[in-house]
Amino acid sequence: LYGRGSSDMKSAAAVEIIVFKELANILNYPIALQLVTDEEIGGFNGTKYQIEQGVKTDLCIVGEPTNLMINNESKGVMQLKLTSKGISAHSAKLWEGNNAIWEMYNFLNRLNKIYPRLSKSKWKTSINLAKISTTNTANNMVPNECEAILDIRYISVDKNIDNEIKNILPSNFTMQILLKDPMQYSERNTKDMTTLCNSFKRNGVTPKFSKAHFATDLRHYTKLGYMAYSLGPIGNGLHTENEWVNIESTHLYYKILCDFLKNINA
Repeated sequence: LYGRGSSDMKSAAAVEIIVFKELANILNYPIALQLVTDEEIGGFNGTKYQIEQGVKTDLCIVGEPTNLMINNESKGVMQLKLTSKGISAHSAKLWEGNNAIWEMYNFLNRLNKIYPRLSKSKWKTSINLAKISTTNTANNMVPNECEAILDIRYISVDKNIDNEIKNILPSNFTMQILLKDPMQYSERNTKDMTTLCNSFKRNGVTPKFSKAHFATDLRHYTKLGYMAYSLGPIGNGLHTENEWVNIESTHLYYKILCDFLKNINA
């Protein structure tokens, strides 16, 4: 099935709605279905807000597209705003000024050597140069300010990468932390995880674990000590016109969730 959102994550949401409708009133313990609209921009007004208002759980499963693998670990996310200061001058007299854009360019090149851009999937910290801008509006003027936004996806060894970057900033730079959220991690060796793995096996699927490069709303649960995992159907092409989900995998997803929920208290 092709279409924007088919894999991320309307198919999983549809399955979860059906599962909730069929099982909520017959299970011997309470379950809840949480549907939010702002996960792509941080989940601060959805999941995080609801948790702060008192939503609690023993276990949370999020229907992110995981290709029917259990994701128990994902990178932390950090966003930094770097600002370089220069000296204005007429562009005909460059020696009288200091170009803030070139200052930023030189620093970003240095940063790229320390944290090279990833050319393939690796469990390493990555830094994306998301935006670069200047307050300068004149073509014949040396810009005296430049701003760059970095989106960082970090692993545990780089949890203090903001301090590392700050320590190598030139004296004419400033840094502002726009966002800093921890990695998401939940244990594999738990009773509930054993039950979930057995649900996979009963439906002819070998349970496999995965790590996610992206951050999800799970981090809002795990940083408070709640157990949380991502699990969703098979698909690809996220956020593109060719996004797709494998229909058969949505049926398996339904069967696995139902089996798990029926056996979790067994």
